[in-house]
Amino acid sequence: MKESELVSADFGVCQKSVSFSGLKNPDSPCLFVFDLDGTLADGSTDEIKKVFNIAAQRNARVVFATGRNLDEFESLRKNLEEKNFDSFLPDYLVANNGGNIYTKYDNELRKDFNYAQSICSVTNFDRETVILSLEVFNNKMTRIDNDEENTLVLKYNVSAQTDLKRLRKDVLNFLAQKDIKVLCGYSGEGTDNQKLFLAPFNKARGLYYIKQKLNIPDNEILIAGNDNNDISMAQMSEFGSKFICLNNSVMNLKNVCKDLKEKFGNIYFSVQNGTKGIVEGMDYFFKN
Repeated sequence: MKESELVSADFGVCQKSVSFSGLKNPDSPCLFVFDLDGTLADGSTDEIKKVFNIAAQRNARVVFATGRNLDEFESLRKNLEEKNFDSFLPDYLVANNGGNIYTKYDNELRKDFNYAQSICSVTNFDRETVILSLEVFNNKMTRIDNDEENTLVLKYNVSAQTDLKRLRKDVLNFLAQKDIKVLCGYSGEGTDNQKLFLAPFNKARGLYYIKQKLNIPDNEILIAGNDNNDISMAQMSEFGSKFICLNNSVMNLKNVCKDLKEKFGNIYFSVQNGTKGIVEGMDYFFKN
């Protein structure tokens, strides 16, 4: 699937605001947000502990924003804790690329069931309404039954003779006319296994929900990522959030961050990879 097609959309998740420096007063509550694979989880136990220690010193709530589902995260967590890591638990977990949010209670992660309602309210996404609306495209695509954890994701097989990119554009325009905001990705272009994926969320949507819940301003949010599904979080730099684009980031994210930095600032390109790059970026934003 081309994740780059699933990372940016105007969900009305941010309001224009002045970009202040932010993050310089340890007494001010803030959010530290980390992708995992290739980012925070890419370091040694000592390096990860250093990030957690800095977060504690800065009065930060820690958020993991990942494409992993809860079970996949728990597997990663177990592996790290077997390596002498006391508790690899965030305050919040944005899982499934923004499809679910979990909050830490009594050393456990519990699902926030209000989040799905919030998504649907912002995007006007109603699963059955969208399914019925898209029946006008039944001659080109067929819905795949969803047996995954998040039922807000819709998947379709697309006939081999159909221009996949054109269909994606037509679907988005059709839903936009109904004021339904979705992201639409695809895979298998030009093959007999063409697919469309629709979802009303991304990682930024999850972060917006958390920051609203905690009443934390954009300029008190520090984010680090390295992949296409982190682009929506990088775009939050427009409103004052700080984003660390790691040295090991994919080129598409680097290019987006270059444009964002020229327009808004609030982007740091680390020299180092993974967790070391996070610490490097933290040091930069705390001093500048």
